Amino acid sequence: MAPKPKAAPKAAAASTIPVVEDEVELPEGMDPVPDPPFSWAMIHVASHTFGVVTGADAPAEGEPAPIREFDPLAVLVGQVKKEAEEGQTQTLVVVEREDLESFSEGGTLASGLRRKAEAEAASRQRQKVNAARNRAIAAADSGSQPEAQNDEPENDSLDFTLLLAGYPATAEEAQELQDEGLFDLADAWVSVHLAGESLFDEPSEDAPPIRKIQSLGAPAVVHTLRDLFLSADQGSAMANSTVVELHDCHAWAHAADAGETGESGELEAQQIRTALLDCIGSAAGQRLRYRSWMESLPIERVALPADRHRSSDGEAGEDGGDDPKQPLDTYLYERLAGAVDPAHHDIPFLLFCLCEQVALSLRGNSNGSASRSAAAQAVLMEDEEAAAEQLGIKDRFLGGAGDLFMFGDALPKYDKAKEAAVGSLIEMVEKEEQDEIEEHENELVPGMAPPPALGVEPDPELGDDLVVPYQDQASVIHCGDTLPGGNPVIAEIEQILSYLRAPGIRRCSFPPGDAPMNAAARSAHRNRLYTFLPHLSVVEVERLMVLTEFENLMNRVQPERTWNFKDRVHHEKIPGTYLSQTLLSAGRDEYFIDTCYMARQDCLLIAMHHRALPGRVLWHSWEGDLLRLVPRDDGPAVSGNVKRMCPVPSFNDWWQLISGKPSQIPPHLAKLIVGSKQPSRSGSEASRNPTKSSEQQDLFKAETAENDVLPQSPAKVIALDAREVGYCKMVEKILVPNDGSVIFRTVSQRGVQDAILPLTVDSEATAIPSPPERKAAEEKVEDDLDSESEEEEIDPRLKEYAPGPRKQMRSVRVVKDGITFGIVSDPAWHTKLEQMRLEREEMERAEAQALAEKAAAENENREAPEPGEADEEGAGEEPAEAAEEEPQPSEDEENQNITERFIHESKFGKFWVAFHDGARCTARVEVDKPWFLPGDISWDSASCRPGVQVNYTCVSGLVIQAYSSGAVRQSWPLQRLVSSTTIPSKGSGNESALPGEVEDLEMARTITAFGVLVSERLSGRKEVSHPNGTRCWRNPTIEELKTRRDSMKLASKMKGCDVFYRSLVDRIEQICAAWEERQADENPADPSEALKYIGVPGHWRVTTIDGRRFGRACNDLPPPLAPVEPAPSSQGEAAPTGSQVPSKQASAEPTPRDAEEGEEDDEEDVDDEESEPEAPEAPPTLQDIFEAVPVDEGENIEYTLDPVPMYSQRDPHTGTCSISNEEGMLFLTMPDGKSNVCILPDGTRVMQNQMAEGTELVIEKDRFASVTCKVQDKAYSPNTFVSVVCDDGSCFEIIPRTLNLKGELVPSNPASFIKALKEQSSKDEPLSPSKTLKGLDVTSPSGASQHAEMGGTVLDMKKSNDPRVNDFSTNASVLLRRPDGMLVNSKGDGDVEIISNFDVAALGEEKALKTSQDRGGVYVAQVDWDRAKIRDDDGNYFELRGDQTVDFKLSVSMGDDFASPRCTVPNKPFHHPDISFLPLPEEAPTPRLFVVYGDGEAEELISSKNVEELLRLARQDPNSLVIEGEQLGWPMNRCKAHTIHRILPMDPVRLPMTPVHLPPSVAGFGLGDTPGNQRTFTEFRQFIEYPMISEETSLSWARALVDYAEEEKRCKAVQDSLGKGLRGTFGDGYVVENMDAAEGGA
Repeated sequence: MAPKPKAAPKAAAASTIPVVEDEVELPEGMDPVPDPPFSWAMIHVASHTFGVVTGADAPAEGEPAPIREFDPLAVLVGQVKKEAEEGQTQTLVVVEREDLESFSEGGTLASGLRRKAEAEAASRQRQKVNAARNRAIAAADSGSQPEAQNDEPENDSLDFTLLLAGYPATAEEAQELQDEGLFDLADAWVSVHLAGESLFDEPSEDAPPIRKIQSLGAPAVVHTLRDLFLSADQGSAMANSTVVELHDCHAWAHAADAGETGESGELEAQQIRTALLDCIGSAAGQRLRYRSWMESLPIERVALPADRHRSSDGEAGEDGGDDPKQPLDTYLYERLAGAVDPAHHDIPFLLFCLCEQVALSLRGNSNGSASRSAAAQAVLMEDEEAAAEQLGIKDRFLGGAGDLFMFGDALPKYDKAKEAAVGSLIEMVEKEEQDEIEEHENELVPGMAPPPALGVEPDPELGDDLVVPYQDQASVIHCGDTLPGGNPVIAEIEQILSYLRAPGIRRCSFPPGDAPMNAAARSAHRNRLYTFLPHLSVVEVERLMVLTEFENLMNRVQPERTWNFKDRVHHEKIPGTYLSQTLLSAGRDEYFIDTCYMARQDCLLIAMHHRALPGRVLWHSWEGDLLRLVPRDDGPAVSGNVKRMCPVPSFNDWWQLISGKPSQIPPHLAKLIVGSKQPSRSGSEASRNPTKSSEQQDLFKAETAENDVLPQSPAKVIALDAREVGYCKMVEKILVPNDGSVIFRTVSQRGVQDAILPLTVDSEATAIPSPPERKAAEEKVEDDLDSESEEEEIDPRLKEYAPGPRKQMRSVRVVKDGITFGIVSDPAWHTKLEQMRLEREEMERAEAQALAEKAAAENENREAPEPGEADEEGAGEEPAEAAEEEPQPSEDEENQNITERFIHESKFGKFWVAFHDGARCTARVEVDKPWFLPGDISWDSASCRPGVQVNYTCVSGLVIQAYSSGAVRQSWPLQRLVSSTTIPSKGSGNESALPGEVEDLEMARTITAFGVLVSERLSGRKEVSHPNGTRCWRNPTIEELKTRRDSMKLASKMKGCDVFYRSLVDRIEQICAAWEERQADENPADPSEALKYIGVPGHWRVTTIDGRRFGRACNDLPPPLAPVEPAPSSQGEAAPTGSQVPSKQASAEPTPRDAEEGEEDDEEDVDDEESEPEAPEAPPTLQDIFEAVPVDEGENIEYTLDPVPMYSQRDPHTGTCSISNEEGMLFLTMPDGKSNVCILPDGTRVMQNQMAEGTELVIEKDRFASVTCKVQDKAYSPNTFVSVVCDDGSCFEIIPRTLNLKGELVPSNPASFIKALKEQSSKDEPLSPSKTLKGLDVTSPSGASQHAEMGGTVLDMKKSNDPRVNDFSTNASVLLRRPDGMLVNSKGDGDVEIISNFDVAALGEEKALKTSQDRGGVYVAQVDWDRAKIRDDDGNYFELRGDQTVDFKLSVSMGDDFASPRCTVPNKPFHHPDISFLPLPEEAPTPRLFVVYGDGEAEELISSKNVEELLRLARQDPNSLVIEGEQLGWPMNRCKAHTIHRILPMDPVRLPMTPVHLPPSVAGFGLGDTPGNQRTFTEFRQFIEYPMISEETSLSWARALVDYAEEEKRCKAVQDSLGKGLRGTFGDGYVVENMDAAEGGA
């Protein structure tokens, strides 16, 4: 036997550092003894001294019980020290602050703690190892098995616990622990706070002391530790430490009254020790489970790619800034996306471009990557193969002369002898023909593109014979689109869609393996049913079977109602290759999906549906990544890896969210979470049956107690912090009005915060109620608990703590009739409110400062008052100060004006609509246009209302904005303005880059209600054109152009991969350089005539129809020319340059202050002053430089230029008068004198027709929408009407409106507006073009700028501070009419209505618009209230708010004041708590039904309502051909086919312009009216109509099913009886018993 080591003292004091005993040596030849597991924890306990009342001392008569002090931590420490002194073995080691001071040896307390902890752990671990070895040695000597260790610790998880008392106490000491690395020393670090309530007596002067109670919260150091643990880096020891809290610790003092044997201190200490060790053991046990779970994870981590935005040497970026990051590498994405017109961009195509760019970024720029598509290879090899391609083309043209020159006689020649022999003459001819075909197919003509893709340049012999099924939406959108290299876009999209996983695709959701029955068995199975229905065809029988199975499926998934699909008489075939696109398109309506397999036809039934439960509300949730690993009550947890990639969790979030054993909600939070009525108490469908719910809860409790296996571990782990990117969850609330729409509210959550339970804080002290009051309150609480328990039990999951998400995004949307819409809060209004608040505060500060300065000045000038007058003056100042405060109106005064709205309380929203074809529409309050005066705090909706702006984005990308002024603005996206491959040529002196030239692109154009056109260009140049031929423009100044350039360069850095925006930046840089060079030689004091003709920067340049040219500018505007170097004056000071001349030049004469100073000088210096030189002359003003005259009451100046050369003639044949000038404008006046056409240099046509009631103006330009303005100023009821026709078939109808005296919106009166303009124009001397009546010109700088910014109807005709006085229209109404019949009606007062195409078809457009307010089922968005609402026909009210919340109020309910459930169980519905009392809605949203067969083919059962609507719209479409009622052949001879052929263009749609008939004298100019041949294709769609199912057929089908089931049962019994009649033998043969039964069975 080996000698025993020297043992340490049996019971060492806790305040000493133990000595590690020697290790026991094993005898020679004995197998090694494994070291036993060893774990320990370090806990930090923070406590309080509670005031408690015990029964130890009886109170005197009429006096309260005495309060004694109780510190749980002090009691426990004292008891542990006492046991240590008695020599008892301790698993709880206490270290106090005084002990650490002795251990530190002059260092920090943290260093002393490390010495103590390391020595204690080493000593106890050595003792445990030696004990195991001694047992093994004793067993080896006796020849028996080693006995199990009996001295197990009190805690099953820990060998000992090191308790810190009094340290750390401050945040600095907590930092010491972190610096010393003590958090990763032990297996677990736990900070514990002992919380409770404390009593104290508050003294009172006139009454006995008042006894109060107060909850004592965690000290500051515990909060500091909690914050450190939550913010620690992933994987660090601090991130895996935790903080726990024990509540009601004051109750431990009551153990002294228990009457048990022993002293009270020992009982209290034992209770404290038990509670504390249980808490520590639970936390430490979870920490050890977390460590085991982390060890089971794969060692390899999936790391994200390195930061490719940063340069390798870490230097600054290309722009030379401090940011060392480089721009994103998006070259491939830009090239691929730029190869296709933006109108054809959809999600699959952009996903393909993104995948190619990601693959390139991950794998580098290697051209040999096998995973890269042909398009990506073509883009990357384009530059490298450019030279080789040119050489190849040259060789083709030269017939191989290059090869002949290089190789000479060594050039390989074609040897016909080596050609394979051909067996016969016919074979030889066929082979030659085949070779010619292959040669023709492979031939690539030099300089031309590769062979055309689908739809590209079709064969002229085929014409427009390309037919595409409707289900192939990828081909419909991308027909004719190709990528670099010639690869068709459709091929790449099909590759992307091949990865789509959905039921039915590639036999997904089918039974695994092959079909359960082969084709013969299925045929036999079907034929047995046909004999029961001889009067029906096979097709009808199979259809009835499919409908029955669909009804059974829907009855199973929606048991609350009975389904009947007899009205589904229309079917649509879906080819298998297009099934993925069809299901993807159908899934956008966010259906629930359920499937059922039919073995008799080897098909899968797919039902996409929404539920309409009693209460019309439903909650459910999904969980992802780590949350999918949580053990659920639907089955025990399974250990092992799952095929899932998850981030790395920290200990605290793993404990609360993954372990399956989260902490319970603390008492101070339980009242907030569990105390209120929760729908989840009866929310899940399983809880409808109380018995079943109770059984499930018991099962959950049993599994939680017994099942201690670790959660599943993912197969792959990504190196990311789960607190940031993990724990993805979605909670969705679904509401179903009875109009067929569905309201979704989705909350997307990511990450986790507050994974450690919130700590308590000190509460306010409250008086303790009297005993009778306390007893009554306790009885009431017990009664409430009993009543709740009688109703239903609380879900135990609601008592579990659930940390909140770190990131959360909410969205509310409505899906109805194929469109999706919603409302969001308008950020522009919030920004303006903040700006107004800052301006108001600045103004108040300025006023307060001015008043203070005025008061100070008055005090200085005031004589010192007498002592008796001071009080009088002081008394007189108080009313003045009180007068400065604004009187606060009373509640009665506030309620008097119910139409008043305060600005700071107003909330505005932005209403958005997404149409099925990709078009978008938004409506918002036009916050940029003021409807209240500056300084107002409110407005009266009876006298003024904010206008509404409606924006519409066509499918082609054209953006149309309708303003409240009646003006229309059009703009194209950057992708359509400039190509990514077309970069302007750089270099100075480029005339095409000047403002207004070719490179200066037109960014947008605005057309007012009177037909005035305002164009905005890239450089900031403004151009205004009038119907009467007057034109004016304003070129930007150098400063304005540079500011615009710098802002665009700054924005380009935020645009990311927007190469088109960067191309615009290059253009504006070129324009800026050219504009600077053009003005470099100009003298500000003497501008050249050429500069005046093209337009002086900052001036308006005007050309009238009669040839007059002049310039206009503000009188106080400095000359906006390039600054020149000033010449030194005689006094040595720089003279002001032209650009520095102020609006009102300061006089050169001395100021009055200077004069006063001169008078004070000595008279002897008068001669010297007279000898000084005279003051310099004032520099010339702008009026002097341009020899201008003041106009508009001196606000502006006007200078005349030479007239423009013109050519005027009258055609002798037609009588048409034409006027043209050198600026490129052509004006035609028709012979009748009532109509004219103005053709602008950019191709814009303005056609004006005089009518009996007014004037009609039509403004058109290629690639823009057509705008028609009807000014009916001569009508009985004067009005103005603006219509806009878009290229996608949509139409705008805009009616300018204003408020009348009754506060009602009425059409604006153009007659009174024109009359007021006449009166104002007559006062001008002379009559300037800005006041021309016929054209309504606004060539003044103020009017033009208002046109450009506000829409163009605000004219400077009245001098009023109210911006609403001069407005022609303040609240224009806008009606958007979609091609499918959908209407979006903005009334102008903030209300926007969505009217369904089904309502339009049933009621008619006029009636549908008039009755929208009276009937239910119409959504109304109130953008001026930031909400959208609907009241359905049943009286239920639903409201959507801009903050992405939704509320509802049922017409029949027991109250809607309940909280939303927490959705503790994913993929399970939670419903209204009063579902058992509420009525079931009559109808649910119409489901979509699909049948997918085993071979991939499919069909959809469409409702008759939808088919009839599609046919109606097709009949109205001029490009569609509808063939209805086509009879089909056998076996579908009772069915009919309805086919729709629609011709669609491959290229972007261009709205045809109205043809203009030019007179023969000018016809040679040509206007390009003849459009080019557009490539088109035909979209094909067909519906099969089956015969209606009559009542007689339904009854016979039901009887046939019963008879068929009985026959199948009888046949099954007969089959089972076969062979059972053979019983024993008789003689040499078998005896068959029950022969009659056997014969009958045969």
